[in-house]
Amino acid sequence: MELRKRFFGAESLAGYVVQSCRSAAIDNLNEEQRLPHQLPEKACSAAAAPILHAGRIAGCLLVASTEPDYFRSSALLDLLPIYARLLALAFDPEDFYEVQSIQLGMMPSVQVQNTHFATFQQRISSALKKAVADQHPISYLQAEQRAWWQIAEELLQLPLHLSPEL
Repeated sequence: MELRKRFFGAESLAGYVVQSCRSAAIDNLNEEQRLPHQLPEKACSAAAAPILHAGRIAGCLLVASTEPDYFRSSALLDLLPIYARLLALAFDPEDFYEVQSIQLGMMPSVQVQNTHFATFQQRISSALKKAVADQHPISYLQAEQRAWWQIAEELLQLPLHLSPEL
């Protein structure tokens, strides 16, 4: 599957896992679902596990397959939380949040998001230039983080009717 920038909100499998702090899997996206997903159109099955540390959460590990029923194997599903625990080691303690403090919004479709991500590099350049002009230089990573936050805020402000997938 193609790798793209994308935000997942309350309408997604990732959002469900973050809000519930429990792993979840969808065996076949072609069948009626009890869980939200918002996964790429080529995905046929998916699973996600929360990234936790000391009762706090940093996000989730989301994996998708082009094969239906790929995550039905209990051995495979048992590996996902293990990988999520390993991934938690890559985060700093301040990257984890109290679950009750997380309030996910609804994100628009990937098509709508793509129009905002088209300006991602420009946003980074602008942030770097502005910081130098203000005599408060920032790192590239800080500028990138600002671009992510700007786009997320813009997307959360959009009316949901702009998203045909919802």
